[in-house]
This record gives sequence, structure tokens and C-alpha cells, in this order.
Amino acid sequence: MKLAVFGYSIITKTCIDTLLKLNCRILFLLLEEKKEYKFLSSFKNSNIETYIYKNINDRSLSVKISDFNPDYIFSIIFGYKVPEHIINLAGKAAINFHPGPLPGYRSANPYFWVIRNGERSSVVTIHKLTNEWDMGNIVYKKVFALNKYETIGSYNTRVNLMSPVIIEELYSLMINDKLGDEPQSKSRYLPQIKPSNTYINWNQPASSIESLVRACNPIHFAVCQFKRMLLEIIEVEPTNIPSSNPGCIVIKDNNLFVSSSDFLVMINIIRSTREGVFSGKRFTEFVKIKNGDFFYSP
Repeated sequence: MKLAVFGYSIITKTCIDTLLKLNCRILFLLLEEKKEYKFLSSFKNSNIETYIYKNINDRSLSVKISDFNPDYIFSIIFGYKVPEHIINLAGKAAINFHPGPLPGYRSANPYFWVIRNGERSSVVTIHKLTNEWDMGNIVYKKVFALNKYETIGSYNTRVNLMSPVIIEELYSLMINDKLGDEPQSKSRYLPQIKPSNTYINWNQPASSIESLVRACNPIHFAVCQFKRMLLEIIEVEPTNIPSSNPGCIVIKDNNLFVSSSDFLVMINIIRSTREGVFSGKRFTEFVKIKNGDFFYSP
């Protein structure tokens, strides 16, 4: 089986490694501007050729893929839309590795939104490529549980560790011409993450605030403000202590709590962009926080 593969993440490399073990022939298509990912091209296997290109609309790229004559074109964690003229070069199908449920989590970063929304499980979805983002028919799904302390970083690691099994199961379906073909219903495309998506709104429930903090760790970090200090909240723990006056700070046993719309939220780890990383308790002592002070959204 011959596959032309787009991508530039560690998950891309894990998937290609597995495909090579299955004796597939690979044309790995690596975008030149992603120079920091060129380590991905260091495969020591005669069944793979790496082709570095400048632009996905380059005619030379289409010619290279056409000459390779792939059975499948595979987009694996690739942040660019594959144009229709390239999709049509696949002998059997052009497919995409999407690390989230579809159609509900159509997004360039489903990791963030799945955790942000407090989901307890997720799905790796393989679907056909079309001229619309994440809208092609679904050919394969792998459901997996999420840890209650899941972060965006651990989610990415979890998907990477699952990838060999996913590729092996997908390969079995491909080699036997048994890929699924489940149509998707329409859904909105979730937006790119903006700074405002990381701002903590203390008027939300404690559980929602905790989900946001985990969804931001370790790439973005959830943000709030104390007086003129910009703070990144790294770890919190919701409590069952009722609260009022959202954003209001409560000091109990030298621990730092903040009122949400329903319960107090204990601040475990916090980072000041200037002063450094502290436990909630040490930060309270360091900046001399008092009962009745406030954390705000930026």
C-alpha cells in the first residue's frame, strides 16, 4: 500500500513509524516553513521518501504526488486545507486524522475545546478530506476516556500513545476495503483560540473554571488579574464550600481561595509573569493578599 502523508507533529511521526512497520510505502510531504519539524524527515527506512515543498498549491507538489500514485493521501495533524486537486490524486481515498469528536468538535484545536467543555471522554476521528474543514464522511472512530485531571498537554500525549493501535486498526480496514462511510451532520466550526478564550470569568461555576485551567495547561495558561499584576493560573481545585461575590478572595488556613458563581476555587499553582511561579499559599504571603481583595478578568 502506498500513502502520501501530510503533517508535522510528533503524532505524524508516530503514525508514519507504524505504517512503515506495516510495510507501507510512504511519500512524506513536509512543508519547508516548518523547519523546526525537520527532525520528522529523519526516517531510516527505504520505504519512505521525504519531499519538502514551499506551498501546498505548488504545481511541483501535485506532480510529485501524481508520480507517486498513492492509494491513500493522509493528513495527520496538518494545519492547512488540502486542495481538491490534490485530494483527487488519491487512488482510493484522501483522509484526515482528527484528534477529537466529529461533528461536535470541528476545530484546529479540538484538544482545548474538549477539555474546556468538561468532557469525560473523547474520540480520534478519521474522516474523508473534502473542500470543507473536518466535514467529510467518517471512516473510523476510536473512543477513549479522559482523566479528570486531563490537560491539553496530556491529551496530546495520550493521542500520540494511542496512535500505533489506531493506525493498525485503520490499516486493517484499508487493506480489506472496509473503511466506514458515515455522513456527518452540519455543525459550526469552533474558533481559533484567542487570548480572550483564556481569560477566567469568576462569574462561572467552579467546575467550569477548573476545566478552563486544565484546557490551557501547558500551552496558553488561564489568565486573570490582581491589581496591576497579570497572573497565569496553572492548577486549581474546586471545593464544595459555597461562595458569593465572584472574584472575591478568601484566605483560609493561609490557603488562597477565589469565589466563583457557586463554590470557592482553591488556587494551587500560580505564575506571575514577572515574579515567577508560586503555590497559592506562598503567593498569598508574597504579595500580602487579604480577605476581600479581588481577582479580575483582564
